[in-house]
Amino acid sequence: MLSKNIRKTGTLYKKRDKMHAAFFNAQDETSDTAPIACTDIENSTADLDVAMEREEDMNDEEESDQETSSIHDTDKMDFSNMSLEDCIKFYALSTNQSHIAINLLSNILSANLGRSLPKSARTLLKTRRNNDDVHNIPGGQLWYYGVAQNIRNYYRSSVPNITTLSINISIDGLPLYKSSRTQFWPILMDIVELENAPVMTMGIFCGQSKPTNVQDYLRKLVDELKDILINGILINSAQIKINLRAIIADAPARAFIKGCAYFNATHGCMKCTCEGEFSPLSNTTTFKSINAPLRTDKEFRAGAYPDHVKVISPLLEIPDIDIIRDVIISESLHLFYLGILKRLLFGWRDGKLGKCYKWSGMQCDSVSEHLVGIELPSEIHRRFRRLDELKNWKGTELASFLHYAGLVVLKVLPSEAYEHFLLLFCAVTMLSSNEFKKNWHVAGKMLETFVIQYGQIYGEQYLTSNVHNLLHVLDEVRHFGPLPSLSAFRYENKLQFIKKSLRGTNRPLAQAANRNIELQIFFTIANNTVPSQVALRNSI
Repeated sequence: MLSKNIRKTGTLYKKRDKMHAAFFNAQDETSDTAPIACTDIENSTADLDVAMEREEDMNDEEESDQETSSIHDTDKMDFSNMSLEDCIKFYALSTNQSHIAINLLSNILSANLGRSLPKSARTLLKTRRNNDDVHNIPGGQLWYYGVAQNIRNYYRSSVPNITTLSINISIDGLPLYKSSRTQFWPILMDIVELENAPVMTMGIFCGQSKPTNVQDYLRKLVDELKDILINGILINSAQIKINLRAIIADAPARAFIKGCAYFNATHGCMKCTCEGEFSPLSNTTTFKSINAPLRTDKEFRAGAYPDHVKVISPLLEIPDIDIIRDVIISESLHLFYLGILKRLLFGWRDGKLGKCYKWSGMQCDSVSEHLVGIELPSEIHRRFRRLDELKNWKGTELASFLHYAGLVVLKVLPSEAYEHFLLLFCAVTMLSSNEFKKNWHVAGKMLETFVIQYGQIYGEQYLTSNVHNLLHVLDEVRHFGPLPSLSAFRYENKLQFIKKSLRGTNRPLAQAANRNIELQIFFTIANNTVPSQVALRNSI
């Protein structure tokens, strides 16, 4: 991406226009030889145009990734075993076609094949005529579909072959439009024992900001969990026990649903009683202690943390939940990739972690050239971009950098900083697989050393909550399993799918609810799965 100064001054545009003028003047003066004389000018002008359009190209790249994923998954479908109506439904849902396009396709096929197909897309997709399950709550509207309904839909035509299902719940905010403050706060879940099952939407809040009252927002979810966690769910005459494994969210969402102080508050740590200090040097709250007493569920409920707990959360009513342990902080997308690693990269590139480790322009160019030249494994679809586009790097790019590229390209760092990065690389690698389970305690020591040296190398003013949270990762991995099982990547993909399912700005919550129910109603024959699991565009 071009620097702000260049974009503000319009230097490139002025230079482009000057070259255009020179080009046309040259053509007028020497019409016979103009194409030869002005070749360099044309090439330079084209390069400038490409540079100025690079930002738009990167936006197109994301769409291209989605199209590739969709086509690849669609190739696996056996359309010969599906009726014509089901094929049209699948096409409509997987490509998010408008009702006008579906009506036109149905009319064309009916006229040319002599088949009687529904003339209305609403009839074909079984779109609901009303939205009785959308309710007004303070700050907006809430549509709640439920845990049990999602699981029953998944097993609509089969009997579960297991007796216990464990669910993860994810909550996050999702802005919908660039020109409006309207946003969704979906409540998502996935089932741990069913690796191939899609992420399911339990409910969505829609408003101009986050929900104003956590009690109203989570009430229906908590009331349902209070029932099904005790009594289970009856599915096709089979009684299934339901367990709540973990609640996965980023730092602001965690604080909101727990009713706690936010991550930048003095008492913002959710795992220990470490008190933060405001640093005027970095204008952030820093957490310097590494041995503070851990918080406990018992003391949380007893009101022992008045400076930490701001609002009584309805989550406390959920049976057998440990409010400290089960709301996790070891979510790799936001903690490691968008948090620690991105901050380090900005620090090295721009000197935001101390000038002594700031890369020169030549070093930035060298690292960028290495990155764009790297051939990644075929399963990684997003290629590296240059460091001047770091602001727009996606989580997958940062993950690839930490696990693949950083080990090589960061050798431009001083040895002290490079070896410090290796501590993070080794720790995350070991905590990401059960293969290294015997050495997880070593990874924990590495993270502790990383935190201590972070303050020594870059300054204690940069010991923010993300850095401090690394001290608590080992305990959560020991209890829940490797880091990928706690990642929010799947939920972020689902959020983007929900956003792209909207066909306009009118009544977005009703639209999202209708699309979800259409998908739930339409099951493919293969593997008894929902289309979004098999071939819908559900990944970035």
